[in-house]
Amino acid sequence: MTVSNATLSSLVIAPLTPETPKGLTAQFTATGSFSDATTRNLSFDVVWSSLDPLVATISNAVDSKGLANAVDAGTTNITATFGTTPASTLMTVSAANLTSIAISPATPAILNLFSGQMTATGTFSDSSSLAITEQVLWASSVPAIAAISNSTGSEGRVSTLSAGVTSISASLDGVSADTGLTVTGGNLTSIQILPANSTYIHTGPVIPLQMSALGSFDVAGRNVSTEVTWTSS
Repeated sequence: MTVSNATLSSLVIAPLTPETPKGLTAQFTATGSFSDATTRNLSFDVVWSSLDPLVATISNAVDSKGLANAVDAGTTNITATFGTTPASTLMTVSAANLTSIAISPATPAILNLFSGQMTATGTFSDSSSLAITEQVLWASSVPAIAAISNSTGSEGRVSTLSAGVTSISASLDGVSADTGLTVTGGNLTSIQILPANSTYIHTGPVIPLQMSALGSFDVAGRNVSTEVTWTSS
């Protein structure tokens, strides 16, 4: 590991002067430029603060670093400090209310045992719109056909489990939307591992042996190597 003697030249926060409706969140990042002409994401290295926590708070927790919560209408300065170098931007919290949610893609079709990403966009009473994929509560009407994630970092990620039709919904602050999801490609009936009954002779440096899985479905067959869970006895 080499530690250089480069020093921080400047610190920039993004987004600049954001406007966020009350009750929602905004993710801030910090980028540093150094004396050796390199740049680095410092979002997890800076200390975040809000001048007026009654308007917005901002997290320094490991799993939510730089995530601001819009508490009440008004403005506050959001500051990131690296060592003794600060950078600030003005955050505006509006009193706009969520009026509708649009889910994308609309009425999608996804192969069984595959995954897809759903997104949600909110429209507010001041005619503004905002991506709210990470803030809505996602649900599937038939989880046995397709499940959808609310876990941090994978919000809106759909995992298909069997052929059929389910409804995917997104809700926030009493406003909801839904869309149909069709899982195609039939149901899994068997799995064949290739190469079959392989013999691996270890005679020197470790050489990887690639295994693959061929799934047979009641309508077709396809490679499911990346979807199965692999184990060794």
